[in-house]
Amino acid sequence: MVNKFQRIKLYFNAEKICLGGVDDDWWLKDFDGDYWGSDYFWLPIGYNPIGKHGDELLQFLKPRA
Repeated sequence: MVNKFQRIKLYFNAEKICLGGVDDDWWLKDFDGDYWGSDYFWLPIGYNPIGKHGDELLQFLKPRA
């Protein structure tokens, strides 16, 4: 079975808006201003979380088959 989800760590600003993310633990991009890293999310392949509120992304906290 092919996994249709990718494990990704998302980064949010103080208003809980997603700024971007990376898979695994390395982080290369520098954001202006404050940001914080999340637990890992399991996003559908091709899903773009940037600009979405953290509450909207909670459904993706658990791994899916």
